[in-house]
Amino acid sequence: MPSLSFPSNPSVWLIAGATASGKSALALSLAEAHNGVVINSDSMQLYAGLPILSAQPDTPETVPHVLYGYVDAAVRSSVTAWREDATRAITAAFAAGQQPIVVGGTGFYLRVLLEGLSPMPDIAPDAAAAWLSAQQETPVAALRTRLLECDPVLAARLYPADRQRHLRGLMVFELTGVPLSVWQEKPGVGLGYPAWRVLLDIPKERLNAQIIARTDAMLERGVLEEVSAFRRHGLSEDYPVTKTLGYKPLCAHLDGTLSLSGAREFLINTTRQYAKRQRTWFRHQYRADCVLEKVQV
Repeated sequence: MPSLSFPSNPSVWLIAGATASGKSALALSLAEAHNGVVINSDSMQLYAGLPILSAQPDTPETVPHVLYGYVDAAVRSSVTAWREDATRAITAAFAAGQQPIVVGGTGFYLRVLLEGLSPMPDIAPDAAAAWLSAQQETPVAALRTRLLECDPVLAARLYPADRQRHLRGLMVFELTGVPLSVWQEKPGVGLGYPAWRVLLDIPKERLNAQIIARTDAMLERGVLEEVSAFRRHGLSEDYPVTKTLGYKPLCAHLDGTLSLSGAREFLINTTRQYAKRQRTWFRHQYRADCVLEKVQV
């Protein structure tokens, strides 16, 4: 286990880093040494159904792991629901005299855990549904033009083709009269516990090698059979769990439209691209108390 300088006061430990960097193994080592509870903060690992593909860790009986695979795949969870569950898990760990260790690569979840969410307007569900129904045929380019006029700050943050977020921004403005970007600037309620933040930022070459090794391990463990069995649930591809890295290329292979080697390469490349985005985000948005570059896992 790496040599770490631990805070003297009781704190929630956060282990962040890119996918395949070794976060789960590090969290397990720390939990074994410090009577810890490992709490998931990966937005895909909270869903049941694809434990191999989403790289959910093996959970030995000696160390409790919580919030892994606990949400049904047919449910659309949210960061708000996860934060409530994570906060309860943290409180329970402290009450039991255990060390809460939050681990994951979804930076937004970690930020929300620490800072809370800005208060959002109370929009009646019927009004929201009616407004969204009326916009079904509106092209995303037209939505963007309207959003640039009423909320240019939000529009500047969005990808031009992101229809869902443009719709949400417009809906909030047109039903409340206040731009969503203004709502987002309002402070949220923090975690309420001190936090000690570790960033696992291993060299790019080693990370790429671990991505390849993990992909091959997934194939050996039966990820194709897992995806095949999962598809029998008949969920449409707009459910969050189907956004798990590798789901679409593996489905394409099962459908006979992509070779196994092609699916493997696709998964490796998309994982590398995702890891690159994660590393950039954590380096600029995550105020780490400790950065580790050489951890043997």
